[in-house]
Amino acid sequence: MRRKAAMMTHPPAIRQPDVSGGFTLVEILVALTVLAVAAFVLVDAHLAAAKIHLDAAEAAEKRMLLEGVVSRAEVALSAGNLSGEGFFDDSRQDYRWSFQAEPYSADAFTPLFHVQASLIGPDGEDTLEFYWFNPGGGESNTDASLTGKSSVRRGPARATLRSGAGGMNRMGGGGQR
Repeated sequence: MRRKAAMMTHPPAIRQPDVSGGFTLVEILVALTVLAVAAFVLVDAHLAAAKIHLDAAEAAEKRMLLEGVVSRAEVALSAGNLSGEGFFDDSRQDYRWSFQAEPYSADAFTPLFHVQASLIGPDGEDTLEFYWFNPGGGESNTDASLTGKSSVRRGPARATLRSGAGGMNRMGGGGQR
């Protein structure tokens, strides 16, 4: 009986649960908050990069169209036309172009022209000013018709562009990689 009494005075040890085996609710919520903030930052960075890419593509297309206006102006100036305007093809119906050239010098022996090429689109007008030298001199008119001699040569082309490995080797490329 004594044994029973001794046992009763000291209750058996209650086993404590192992707390090192899992995460608390607060730790899980903090981890989810960190993940949500990181996901938000990454999505925001991706959207900003996509917007920059679209803006750059639009600016490159505008620049390409404006360079096309410069090319048209140079062809027209070589034919003696000091101004011109028009529209692009069907894929760019909302854009139109124009150019205006003025002699830079009153000296007839200096055939230098100040040219302003314009691209008019849905979001405004972009202009590019440049100087054009006419080595042939000559007369000029103000209508937009292309007149004069063509600089395009007739007959077969004398140089050919070859593609493939053999062509790349002849052009200095195509080495072993």
